[in-house]
Amino acid sequence: VILFFLIIFVTFISLEFSYLNFPSLFKTTDDKMNALFLQIQDPKEASPHVVIVDVDAVSIDKLGQWPFSRDIISQVLINLKNSGAGIIGFDMVFSNPDRLSPHAMAKSLNIQGSFVNNDILLANTLSQTPVILGYFFDMANKNMQTHPKHLANINIKGPTPIDTINEAYGVVDNIKVLKNAAYSSGYFNLTNITSGIVDSAPLLIKYEEKLYPSLALEMLRIASSKETIEVINSETGITGLYLDDLVLPTDPHAQIKLNFRGKGFSYKYISFYDILTSHYQEEDVQGKFILIGASDIGLNDLVTTLYDAAMPGVEVHATTIDNLLNSDFYYTPHEANTYGMFMIFFSTIMVGVVLYILPASWSIFIFFSSLSLLVYSQYYLIFSKHIIINFTVPLFALFATTGIFALLSYYYENKQKTKIYNKLSTKVSKNVAEEILKSDSDVLSISKKEVTVFFSDIRSFTKLSEELQDPEKLIKILNTYMSPMVTIITEHRGTVDKFIGDAIMAYWNAPLEQTNHADLAVQSALKQLKALTALNKTLKRIYNVELQIGIGINSGEAIVGEMGSAGRSDYTLIGDTVNLASRVESLTKKYNVPLIITAQTKNLLKGNYHIEKLDIVRVKGKTEETILYKVLS
Repeated sequence: VILFFLIIFVTFISLEFSYLNFPSLFKTTDDKMNALFLQIQDPKEASPHVVIVDVDAVSIDKLGQWPFSRDIISQVLINLKNSGAGIIGFDMVFSNPDRLSPHAMAKSLNIQGSFVNNDILLANTLSQTPVILGYFFDMANKNMQTHPKHLANINIKGPTPIDTINEAYGVVDNIKVLKNAAYSSGYFNLTNITSGIVDSAPLLIKYEEKLYPSLALEMLRIASSKETIEVINSETGITGLYLDDLVLPTDPHAQIKLNFRGKGFSYKYISFYDILTSHYQEEDVQGKFILIGASDIGLNDLVTTLYDAAMPGVEVHATTIDNLLNSDFYYTPHEANTYGMFMIFFSTIMVGVVLYILPASWSIFIFFSSLSLLVYSQYYLIFSKHIIINFTVPLFALFATTGIFALLSYYYENKQKTKIYNKLSTKVSKNVAEEILKSDSDVLSISKKEVTVFFSDIRSFTKLSEELQDPEKLIKILNTYMSPMVTIITEHRGTVDKFIGDAIMAYWNAPLEQTNHADLAVQSALKQLKALTALNKTLKRIYNVELQIGIGINSGEAIVGEMGSAGRSDYTLIGDTVNLASRVESLTKKYNVPLIITAQTKNLLKGNYHIEKLDIVRVKGKTEETILYKVLS
């Protein structure tokens, strides 16, 4: 019952802290866990269809301080268009007029005349080139800018409004003349980064109740001549996007997990200055997705990813386009909770049942087997289905379940072993009891085996009882006698079976095997007789009595094992061998000999003893004759 409630508790806590109320608690740890999986496999090769025009250190050194004048940017776009560039996207925003424009400089100096307006020049170029401008959503602060421009027709299938998509409060957009001239635009926000590592890309962001596509998604849509982006919504959030027949499954926030191609500069990089001066091969840009961004460290557009602590931010957008083109990105679907819950139930209920059935010694094996299955399941989901789910909580649940069962099983097994040990140690020596508990086999099971059986009895005990007339004194005498006799038996690795009034029954070679069990029994008997001589001096002094005993020993096969009723049993032995040993003990009175053994025991002795043949008898209840021997020393 305790185990049942503990497992239910672990299951509840795991579900509560992972999928029900506090899923963000383990996000950082879970991101790191999944990163370990992603690093197992070597990154795929970057797509040759995505090229980056790089505002690098060389460009800044040649052209001066960033931002460059708009006429230079215009010339770069003209060169790319003339070289057959497929579609061009800007990982930058032109949020202010060009301060280096001749028109702006003349105005600031109050010089009259007709001067070139670089913003209008760039706008004219934008209207004639396949350019998608970039802009930036402010996810925290509100402003009064107008809505960004995009041409996508975004339809929502399912419940509205959409509450799970990241929502922006403001926007930093391009100046009006450029925004109006460009064909379309898309935001270049990466994601709400909580772990400091960029691993996701939001394909849609909500701003003033409208949905806007990312730069990468808008470039892909236009390049594939798709007019409509269908958003599949459900009660639990976004399940994915459709560009006609192109399916883009996402998490409920319309995000995808990026499948990076390795460290930074995995894609084809061409210096901005080389494009400006036409020092490049036209086939490097012909028909390609072109992203214009910056890698120069001074422009502060470097991000941390799984493979690189300082990757140019533009390469994240290149990776997004690459992933969308090849449909090999990762995502966390709305049914990820179902997968995770199943893993939790496996880690708690199923593993708990197995651990309950098997002994505690199996805990480590069960744990590593279950861990392997969990790891394989996560590996399969990531690399076969491209699904990433919460793995930390199922792992925690497995550790907790195994730990609880292992500790409780260990506690209860130790408690049971202590109980058995205490029971056995009253019958056998502590060493034998410990050996029985350590044994892998069921040594207490019922079996037939060769044993040596010992019976001893105090002579004339009934007469002594009548003479004393003091039950308390009689018990003290009996206990004074029994204690050293039992000690001697257990010291010789014998098992005390029972006390029958003033008699002691013991046996050897059970439950543990003993190659010299007959010798041990005889040696124990001789030592008891010797000990009795010394003991009688004490009994004479205190109680004015002396005891004489008779010992009978026989060897042979007997049935040994746990016997008794369902609620009360004992480890003992039965059979003709036991009966004969009892009869032999009673014959010690007739022959007035303290120790008698049978021929069966004598034939098993390996040591040297002073033995004399006593008689050949037919004891009560047996048809065969039995040869008796007395052992003197």
